[in-house]
Amino acid sequence: MLVTRLNSEKNSIVALFSSLGVQCEHAMDSQALLQLKKEYCDQQRCLSCTIGKRLMK
Repeated sequence: MLVTRLNSEKNSIVALFSSLGVQCEHAMDSQALLQLKKEYCDQQRCLSCTIGKRLMK
């Protein structure tokens, strides 16, 4: 897949997830993190998200 050969985005959202220990290796990862933020973080659905649950422990 082409998207796995592209570098990940460099933005504040990806940087925040990286600071929490989430690895972001390519563009598909960064797009996934942006979608997770939109669907879970922005909607305050932390307990429905695997990353959110792990951070709450």
